[in-house]
Amino acid sequence: KIFWAWHYEKSGIFSVRSAYRMMAETKRRRVAWLDSDSENSQTEEQEQDWKRLWKTRVPSKLRIFAWRLAKCSLPTGQVRARRNMATSPVCALCNAAVDSWRHSLLDCNMAKSVWSLRENDAALPLFGDETLDTKLWLFSLSHTLSQHTFIEILVTLWAIWWARRKAIHEEEFQIPKWIPPPEGFLKINVDAAVAKGKPHGAVAAVCRDANGFFRGASAVVMEGISDPAVLEACACDEAPALDINA
Repeated sequence: KIFWAWHYEKSGIFSVRSAYRMMAETKRRRVAWLDSDSENSQTEEQEQDWKRLWKTRVPSKLRIFAWRLAKCSLPTGQVRARRNMATSPVCALCNAAVDSWRHSLLDCNMAKSVWSLRENDAALPLFGDETLDTKLWLFSLSHTLSQHTFIEILVTLWAIWWARRKAIHEEEFQIPKWIPPPEGFLKINVDAAVAKGKPHGAVAAVCRDANGFFRGASAVVMEGISDPAVLEACACDEAPALDINA
């Protein structure tokens, strides 16, 4: 006998319950397929990101640093405490917060003092992206920044990390300070500055003796010159013109 049968029920008789199960199963399979396709796409994209990171034109020690940062394997206080290698996860320099990768490289006062020295806005994306996933954070920077700027950022991150390790484990703090000349000599320090977006710059020179006493100074605005290298040369040229006090 030939008759119409409902494929999703052994008896062949349609029921709302079996129709609901069929729709639910179809939806589950569709979602699983979409998730699988998305994961494959993300995996391929991340593979390209890893390759791009590893091919960054920096010394190998910086590439290894970036790789360890992306893998969350830098020995921060948080990581060391989690592995029972430290009694506390708190930052050993400021004692103000948990020593996470973000705190070590961005938020600690030591790190902030370094980033504040940058004259351009290249560091803004570092603080604007608040993701805690270091891998995605680094990949995002490599996509949004030019290669030159990304390398500068990577070098700065490495330098901050290196200085932190020296300060914590060897108690060596790199504090810039003036070094006096030998007795009987004078020392002239020169510098140059560029006015952002302006067609001019300025140069300055300061003279001190072996005891650090002030002996003379000069500051000149250089109209029409905005190239840093040229201004540095002008600053050196300004030094001999100082009216040094005897």
